[in-house]
Amino acid sequence: EPFVRKGFSSLSDLRDDTRDPRRDVCWDSVASAVRKLMLKKNRAWLLPLALGGHIDHRIVKLAALKAAAETGAEILGFYEDLPYAAFSSKREIAACANSAEGAAGTKPRVLSGSLKNKAGVLKLYASQLGLKEMKAVAAHWARTGGERLWLTPSGEKLLRDI
Repeated sequence: EPFVRKGFSSLSDLRDDTRDPRRDVCWDSVASAVRKLMLKKNRAWLLPLALGGHIDHRIVKLAALKAAAETGAEILGFYEDLPYAAFSSKREIAACANSAEGAAGTKPRVLSGSLKNKAGVLKLYASQLGLKEMKAVAAHWARTGGERLWLTPSGEKLLRDI
């Protein structure tokens, strides 16, 4: 991103919490694309928690929350961004999951499957995560019992009904 979009001079700019996602050069196009997707009926959505302050995750989360409010799209919950979840405490993750930005009242739900299989998922991220990050995510999943989603009440109901 620092080498593609204007306004970024270093990788640390990606996690600058003072950057307003709505003022990013790609906000309008992302918000429009997300809104078009969320207009489609009979779909439910999982959003990034936006842990770690990554600007792109914050843009997607805010654009989807805005689109859901405008279209009535149903948000099932939020996923813990990788690798940022691995470097956040359980308290920090819970605070983010239940922040005022559309996530109040969410509850964690561990996705079923063995940790060995989940650790295998990390191989998909090998091009994005270094060994340090991959080990941290595996350790995080071991602490939490696996990959977690933070579900809204409708997400909880959907999983109960399946």
